[in-house]
Amino acid sequence: MQIRDSSIRLNDDCISTILYLKNHDEMTNSNSNLYKMRFSTIIWYLRNRGIVEGNGFDENNHKKWRLTEKGKKLAESLVDMKNLMETS
Repeated sequence: MQIRDSSIRLNDDCISTILYLKNHDEMTNSNSNLYKMRFSTIIWYLRNRGIVEGNGFDENNHKKWRLTEKGKKLAESLVDMKNLMETS
């Protein structure tokens, strides 16, 4: 699934990242299953739009990311859209 508008573009990796954070509270590059540069691009894109924010560092000094309130609302909307598409 992809969502594109003049103000936001969410590809599969962005959506997967948002949904992962909804279910796991935090994410680092090491547990993202993405290449480092791809992860950085996605996280910076989401950060610049107020969807994710930094949440300190883990024991291996990897930056932890979490959803903002705006990100949590977006994640709920994505889940609703996914459920709607699966029932239609």
